[in-house]
Amino acid sequence: MTVDKDKKNINEYLEKVGVNKQPTLEEFKEATAAAIKDRGRIFYFVWKTIQELHPDIDADEIMNEASRKFGNFTGSKYKNVNTAKDAMTQFSSKTGILTFDQEFTEFNDGRAAKKVYECPHISAFKELGCSDEEIEKLCDMLNKGDFAQFTSHPNVKLSWPSYLSRGEKYCEAVFTKVK
Repeated sequence: MTVDKDKKNINEYLEKVGVNKQPTLEEFKEATAAAIKDRGRIFYFVWKTIQELHPDIDADEIMNEASRKFGNFTGSKYKNVNTAKDAMTQFSSKTGILTFDQEFTEFNDGRAAKKVYECPHISAFKELGCSDEEIEKLCDMLNKGDFAQFTSHPNVKLSWPSYLSRGEKYCEAVFTKVK
């Protein structure tokens, strides 16, 4: 049971953090990036903990499979994915566009492509002190989930011609319609 003194303190705190105010675009992007960084950190710590506690078990295989399962789960929610444009629409969101600094370069039924200039996962891995090789491996494992989102959608194919984690200027996601 909350007493009056606590209610006052709670209300003062909620007012201080602006909980009832609409966040600015920058606050929204920062909050979303923080959540995505936390996802990357959890992924990293699970991977490292498996390696440390169970060196006889292939941690990469476990993380790859977990990413695939996550991707399959996410992709199972996608409906009516018949074209590259349909796939890109399902794969993209306002939140992702803003947080990952995405630029669409093609957007039609036969081919849809976007460039991703920022990645909170990579930022988190760098903050954790990961080597370039670890960052590339972690991103490759996470990327298994991207591909898996579309395994049950045979009308489209996803490719990644470039990757930030490999030192390139951007990641590029490309969907093509399968004929």
